[in-house]
Amino acid sequence: MSLTNNIDILVDNFLQPLQKLIGTVERRQRIPILGHILVTINGSGCTMIASDGEIQMQSFFETFSSEPIAFTVNARKCLDILKGITLGTHIKLIIEPSKFTLLFGRSRYSLSTLPEDNFPILLLRDKICWELSFPQIVLRKWLLLVKPAASAQDIRFFLQGVQLKVSKGEVFLVATDGHRMAFAKISSGVRCEDFSVILPQKTVSELSRTLVDREDIVHLSVTKFQVQFSYSSTVLLSKLIEGTFPDHTKLLPSDFNISCSVDKSLILQSLLRISVFCQDKFPCVRMVLSPGKVSFLSLSTDFEEACEELDISYSGQTHEVAYNINYITDILSGFSDCVVCFSISFEKNSLLIFPEKDNGTYGYLVMPLRI
Repeated sequence: MSLTNNIDILVDNFLQPLQKLIGTVERRQRIPILGHILVTINGSGCTMIASDGEIQMQSFFETFSSEPIAFTVNARKCLDILKGITLGTHIKLIIEPSKFTLLFGRSRYSLSTLPEDNFPILLLRDKICWELSFPQIVLRKWLLLVKPAASAQDIRFFLQGVQLKVSKGEVFLVATDGHRMAFAKISSGVRCEDFSVILPQKTVSELSRTLVDREDIVHLSVTKFQVQFSYSSTVLLSKLIEGTFPDHTKLLPSDFNISCSVDKSLILQSLLRISVFCQDKFPCVRMVLSPGKVSFLSLSTDFEEACEELDISYSGQTHEVAYNINYITDILSGFSDCVVCFSISFEKNSLLIFPEKDNGTYGYLVMPLRI
């Protein structure tokens, strides 16, 4: 390879894959090279790779170079420059030892590079044990609805991820932080041995962000310690969280004594208004079910209060229970406009929420508060 290489390219071709990869790059890196992306260009096209040491994402796009080129460049600086260039603009990349220069119009930006040999490439090292495929729109939908229940911080590290498991030919996604749980059955009739792995929260976030709402297929390759997702022109490789995830079927109450249905938009708007009166340190709402209506009341230590009432189809006995209002509004905000079902179990006073159209496929369980 010569000491200097020039490439002419549309800014769109360089910007779009970089936008896809940028979530993998941590803002603060203990290892400087992990703040860079690795760019490799040869006769077949350009491959960009970003990594934080545990998760690696690569994206490919077609371009041409007469000879192989490999370099690294600071990911966020490069992205910020490219975002300021009008789409459709032709740019020139000049790659020299220890320097990357970007030219367009009368503008010139030079960035330092690091040796490409120092970039840590993650590989799928172990034997592939299980393989699955789903439409991207399906996997993205359920990941977005399940991940709010995952724990942000917990000494039980295995709760900081999302479980992917196959059981008796059905594929599930499950997340829980001990106070709430979300589960989704994303496929049935799968010809695959039973298994269970835990996806890191960052992996779930990057998948949710980069999968598309189309029927395009995403292929999963799972080993005992890693998982690889291949979709469109992207490959995401991630380590798995080690640990034993709780069985979601055992966390569900055996029976629900109260069930009612309500318009999602109406109940969400009511709860968001109520939340203004809920204390940040104790965001509690009391839900009172009585014949023909459901009432939501704020719990406050001063003289301020709020109450919202909605008409529902319910003829049972009056029942009162308190829940964390944020847990309910978080998940309702992720639902499309639809009819939402609320079911309560007298066994534990736990609340099961699910869109009426997804009955049996998805559920979001909230444990009660003691007041």
